[in-house]
Amino acid sequence: MTAQSLVRGDKPTSDKRCPRCRMYFPRDPAYMKVERHRYDGHTHFGCCKSCDAAAARERYHRRVRTDNERARNAERNRRYRKQHPERYRATSKRWRDRKYEDPEYRAQRNGDQRINYRLRNERRVGTLEVETLPADEGGYTPPPRAPVRPIVSVAPLVEWLRWAFPGWAIKTLAEWVGVDEAQNRRMLDGELERVSLHTADRILVGAGRPDLLVAFYPMEDA
Repeated sequence: MTAQSLVRGDKPTSDKRCPRCRMYFPRDPAYMKVERHRYDGHTHFGCCKSCDAAAARERYHRRVRTDNERARNAERNRRYRKQHPERYRATSKRWRDRKYEDPEYRAQRNGDQRINYRLRNERRVGTLEVETLPADEGGYTPPPRAPVRPIVSVAPLVEWLRWAFPGWAIKTLAEWVGVDEAQNRRMLDGELERVSLHTADRILVGAGRPDLLVAFYPMEDA
């Protein structure tokens, strides 16, 4: 097949037509994309390599636009919650009320609450008498309770972060100190008022000033 036939789109005897650009190409993986059928597994030739690359670029740009739109929507929602807290709480309450009016949802929710209540009681091994089988007989063995971590105020930590890193983006600051971006955003926006002492220590260690932990949170206040 000549180059003129490729440009002109003539139909050779043993070539395949691309369904996107409507041009004819040899039945060769160098020209056509090889696709596998999802049901019987046999292979066949799809579109040409140029159209396949164009479709991949379209999918990439569409995914980027979708991710950017999700980020813009999330930022818009956070700004709305911060500017109109009362309206946001009222809207959330109306949505919950409409959801709770569904009898099927209410029955499922009550069943889940009963199961969770029973599991919580089973975990309180030292305070409640729970009839369970031994572990070697297939019974449930409650896991040990995690120790309670001290909770401290986030105000001195946020004040120091704003002084030490002025003008830093929230994502960049979160990556620098080694904490979650959402948690860092809630701290700087004032939505999170208290954190665990372990989290405060991790932030100060990531920022390179672990010595400030004792200054911000003396042991008698932790």
